[in-house]
Amino acid sequence: MTAEALSVHTTERVFLMEKNTIKKAGAIIINRELKSVALVFRPTKNDWTFPKGHIERGESEMDAMTREVLEETGMQVEIKSVLPDMEYLGGDNKSISVRMFLTLFIQNNPGKKIGEEWVKWIPINEVVKKLSYQNLQEYFTSVLASIRNAIL
Repeated sequence: MTAEALSVHTTERVFLMEKNTIKKAGAIIINRELKSVALVFRPTKNDWTFPKGHIERGESEMDAMTREVLEETGMQVEIKSVLPDMEYLGGDNKSISVRMFLTLFIQNNPGKKIGEEWVKWIPINEVVKKLSYQNLQEYFTSVLASIRNAIL
């Protein structure tokens, strides 16, 4: 998918979502050897997760994901494909919809502290065990075949 087509698709989608749904964007980042996934450790929540965050007003899902990945990991990434949305209820029972992207690491070196967060490469077959939340574990399991197909 071209960047232009992806941008049009994701920009239109932002405006079609319900007003009471919190919209976020995130990424599953695969390393150049296609064997590991970058996860973020958040010490304030004592959890391991994918880089993700809120979509700001006027920002496309793709731009939000790129910004969040850079802020949380210090990495630049290349989009390989759009993954299914990850949807769940937040702590206040608000509906959260995260537009997820499969991305390939371009540059920087994870395994270091970025702000308050730590980034670490986790072997792809250990990601489910490392993720802190059941919904993230189930999501990763559900998209694993799509990830393998996209990177092979």
